[in-house]
Amino acid sequence: MPSSPISLLPHGIDTNANATKAEIWPKSAILIPI
Repeated sequence: MPSSPISLLPHGIDTNANATKAEIWPKSAILIPI
């Protein structure tokens, strides 16, 4: 699993997974561009 949930958003690989991560760390996701 990629360390960046944002990376999954455009790809739409795991909608549930990336959504959960985004909610857990919305700020952290922004800090992790990779």
